Amino acid sequence: MTMTTTTTTSEQGMPRRAAVILLAVAMAWITVAGLGVPAWADLTDVRSLEWWIQRWGLQDVWEISQGRQVTVAVIDTGVEAARSEFDGAVLPGIDLTDGNTGGRVDSDPKSHGTRIAMLIAARGDLRSGMIGVAPAANILPITLGLAGRFPDAGGFGSAKAIHWAVDHGATVVNMSYAGPNAGNCPRPLQDAIWYALDHSAILVGGAGNDGNGINQPEVPALCPGVIAVGAVDDQGRPWSDTERQNYVDVAAPGVNMVSINKSGMPTQSNGTSDAAALVSGAVALLRARFPDMPARQIVTRLLATAKDAGPPGKDDQTGYGIVRRRRTRRIRCTRRLTGCAASPPRRRRRRRAPLMAAATSRSCWGLPA
Repeated sequence: MTMTTTTTTSEQGMPRRAAVILLAVAMAWITVAGLGVPAWADLTDVRSLEWWIQRWGLQDVWEISQGRQVTVAVIDTGVEAARSEFDGAVLPGIDLTDGNTGGRVDSDPKSHGTRIAMLIAARGDLRSGMIGVAPAANILPITLGLAGRFPDAGGFGSAKAIHWAVDHGATVVNMSYAGPNAGNCPRPLQDAIWYALDHSAILVGGAGNDGNGINQPEVPALCPGVIAVGAVDDQGRPWSDTERQNYVDVAAPGVNMVSINKSGMPTQSNGTSDAAALVSGAVALLRARFPDMPARQIVTRLLATAKDAGPPGKDDQTGYGIVRRRRTRRIRCTRRLTGCAASPPRRRRRRRAPLMAAATSRSCWGLPA
């Protein structure tokens, strides 16, 4: 089982003067131990490289909602809770790998869980400037993967993690990991997903990173009830390795993604893990903005923002389109999400869809369209 992100990490111990010189040379890319690494002047430059903040207009959104009082479960490799960027955001969690960390220590040398949690709810501290999509949300860490591997991505481990997350107050569950599957959701995992939906939780998963390879269906993203997220770049183009599967629901930024690792150093990565993290953050913003709104309607509002990408209509790389802040459109219910998804207008409809967007003239974020 594999994580759904590829990562490179910035060189440690670089003298400040040398870093400034490198920055002056047009943010040149250097090679360290065979890996392409971006040269930053200092950690305070990290936020300026979070290109999705401007693309999603998050500065305006944060005036309305920052995800306050929303708990996002991060089922991953653990989260390095002591990082200053979290500033108390990480709650006591659980370690399902027979460890005794409470989920608050990242077991992965590449810091997968920490980086994902940063993208969701980093507080924007003065040291790095790193800020998540929902900077006032809380993170509930659940360690499922050990040293970057998820041997039980589609089994009882994932099911137990989802149950535990819901029972401990998570209303958003992020699953930025994937494991190959023949195409059917394993029964224990599917039952856990139904349990989460019955308790008004929203589950988000990375679609997978093997689109240019075998392109095998991946769990948990393929399971009905999970928002499966593909990755696009800053031009809205599908990432070359994003999974090509009919279960993909939406897409989000997932290329040239910047985050902070457990050692406090900036990292650069590509993958649907990152894209799923951003969508989980967006869901947290919506849950905070509309605290009494049922989960299905939250999903409705999220999917109603999607901008069609690629071939007209739903496609296997970006689903119904790229998540964005404005321009809602009509949607229809789909059994896969037990909620709604974007749909072109129909000439004939016997009945009005029960989860039709409340208003198509306003942004799903609660801002004017």
